[in-house]
Amino acid sequence: MSVVTRITFGIFGAAAVFLLVAWVVLSAALFGGTRADFAARYLSGQLGQPVQINGGLDLQLGSVLQVSARGIVVPGTGSADVPVVEIDDVQFGVDLRPLLDGTVILRDPKADGTRITLLLEDEGQPSSPIGDQPTETDINGTQQDAGPGDPDTSADAIDLFAALSGTMVELTDSRLVYKDARTGLDLDVHLPSLQLEHTDPTAPFVLSAKGTLNGEPTKLDGVLSQSGAFEVAAEFDAMTVQIEGSAGPKGFSEGVAGTISADIAEVEQLLRTLKMKPHAQGTALLSAAFQAERGKASVDDVEIDLALDTGLTLKLTGALGELDDPNDADIDVRVLLYPPEDLPPTTQAWRDLEVIGVDMRLIARPGDEPLREMVIATNGFSLVTGGVGPPPIRVSDIRRTSDGLLRLGRTEIWLGPSDMPYMVLRGSINDALLMQGLDFQADVSFPVGA
Repeated sequence: MSVVTRITFGIFGAAAVFLLVAWVVLSAALFGGTRADFAARYLSGQLGQPVQINGGLDLQLGSVLQVSARGIVVPGTGSADVPVVEIDDVQFGVDLRPLLDGTVILRDPKADGTRITLLLEDEGQPSSPIGDQPTETDINGTQQDAGPGDPDTSADAIDLFAALSGTMVELTDSRLVYKDARTGLDLDVHLPSLQLEHTDPTAPFVLSAKGTLNGEPTKLDGVLSQSGAFEVAAEFDAMTVQIEGSAGPKGFSEGVAGTISADIAEVEQLLRTLKMKPHAQGTALLSAAFQAERGKASVDDVEIDLALDTGLTLKLTGALGELDDPNDADIDVRVLLYPPEDLPPTTQAWRDLEVIGVDMRLIARPGDEPLREMVIATNGFSLVTGGVGPPPIRVSDIRRTSDGLLRLGRTEIWLGPSDMPYMVLRGSINDALLMQGLDFQADVSFPVGA
């Protein structure tokens, strides 16, 4: 909702402020294009990126000023050249008397055909600079960077609780598309109807929406209070995702903290929702606490339980800590590839060896290197490694493949002391969910005299 609020409601509020100044001179239909150009330049400064109003802006005078704008576009950047925001039609009313005192009160705001497209290219370059520092815009449309001591003129500074008091925001035929070329993540949210109700200035916003995520039907419900506390729940046929949290003391621009939980009764639906191959069945539970502020993010109190019908089970507990510091993780991981009653037969032949399970323990030590322990159990023997140093498993280049598999493109497993391992396995796992398509090479090094 942060992007929708910043763009859609920012257009509502900024257009209303502009109209107070310009309606007397520009109220005639003859000046529809001029009004649109003026408002677009003003909004470009308020939101910190270019805004176009290609279909004109109409006014209808009265005690409630009726405003209608068409063809609103926020152009994108990068090689894709895809608009980051497109809105076919926006309509709302503005109470004129409070507006004369500088207070914006919107009536029955509606938006049809909102499309938000967020693309990340291979280099990680986003398709739009949404969130850049807003600029000040004078009456000629000249933009200037806001100084450090200047008041916040962004859309976040608009008092939406007062502006939308006693009204309902309605969005129809809305779509959000997110694609990350680096990871293959591809999300397409389509909401034929979305309502945001706000009964009075002290009441919370109440969100209700129905639609699909990558074709899977879903229902969204949410609450946002004036204090910044929020709750969002997404219900699918066979899974539920809930997020609860709150913004920092000065709003979401300062940070956010909360919890997320997911109850997945059918892993197959989760795979379809993520545009992955639905070739596994089972159940999963997930919960975690998160915090993000000042460019840093951390995840703690993590619990993951996964059980597939193939017999594979995974249990992870602990804290990932700061996400940009792998030494901050403190976790227990236990992976079993077979159920206890169906283990492969014991063998001493290398060609018949199979991995049965992996146990790994990482213990963070602030100010010092972490401790690590790992046991790889096979149907012939167990490899035990531990000591001081970074995690013995290092994974990168994680992505969804074109055929819908979860691929671990670069995987390293270090056996032995971290400064002098006796074996290093390097390779990839083409299907990490079912642990199939393993392709590894081993570098073996034994101490002299061993």
